Amino acid sequence: MAEDRGVEHMDFSGSGTKTITVDSDEYINFYQLDISIDNDTTIEVTIGSQIVFHGNMIATAAPVQLFFIDFGNGRGTGVKGDNLNVALGDSGHVFVVYKKINEE
Repeated sequence: MAEDRGVEHMDFSGSGTKTITVDSDEYINFYQLDISIDNDTTIEVTIGSQIVFHGNMIATAAPVQLFFIDFGNGRGTGVKGDNLNVALGDSGHVFVVYKKINEE
């Protein structure tokens, strides 16, 4: 059985936050982050205002793949309409594997 997941490429030219927007009747789950950086930095992932992941990233260890098992509504951290935000402290590339879910 296949599942339709989205992949978002977030290109950071410097520090900042990128958002995957969620409709008011949807939840978002995320499954994987692929992070590529040239300088040591920090990363923070939130769903709405809840911090789901925060950590230091070491450039000599990049690229990094982080796997999350059904994080979002599947782990009770999702609220309908809460966006997924990724904040990176320096330039880099982040790929996010996610799924938006519309269920009652």
